[in-house]
Amino acid sequence: MKKIPKHLKNKHHRKIIRSRTLVICHGLTEYYLARYLKSSLRIPLDIKRRTDSSIQITALQQVMSGQEFKNERSLLKRYKHLDTDESSNLNQIKIFPIMDTDDANNDEISQYKRASLFGNKWFLKYFYPIYNERNIEDVLKKIGWNFTRKQNEKGSLYFDLFPVNHKNTLEIDRIQELAALLAACPETNLDELLFHCLREVERLRE
Repeated sequence: MKKIPKHLKNKHHRKIIRSRTLVICHGLTEYYLARYLKSSLRIPLDIKRRTDSSIQITALQQVMSGQEFKNERSLLKRYKHLDTDESSNLNQIKIFPIMDTDDANNDEISQYKRASLFGNKWFLKYFYPIYNERNIEDVLKKIGWNFTRKQNEKGSLYFDLFPVNHKNTLEIDRIQELAALLAACPETNLDELLFHCLREVERLRE
């Protein structure tokens, strides 16, 4: 574990640091992972999720057709801390939907991976589809990231696996280890999100 740099602990600095990451969560597991990355790396990171149901690949078109994704202005109105340039346009933003593939057919999965589900939508230049075959639980098993199920509740299970970090430390080494394991697994590209978040730590140190 590494101590948090002074500039990240300074309250004034925290107010002006802007987010370049928006994670769209399939379900609870992905939500807990996003919170874990945000708290363990102390980076600004915006999260979108549904509280009443999961977001499946087949429902993603509907989500991305919502008011908040209508244009850049709508997205900035909803996520006020996203980074902008001097002209108030989005600046080097990345949108990472994290989806399981077990609730979609092969054609839908292929279109999702190519981001061709959305035609020529304005956000595609910021869009980086993340997939887990068949689901994130299977991927974690394959890379040997061990866990035990608690009370057969998926939420409880992954809250223990990806806990919010309330300590005054950065868990860079642990996240680097997880990213390396994921990078070697052909059933996912989740490592792309983790490596992006690690690069954000370096950006904020500059």
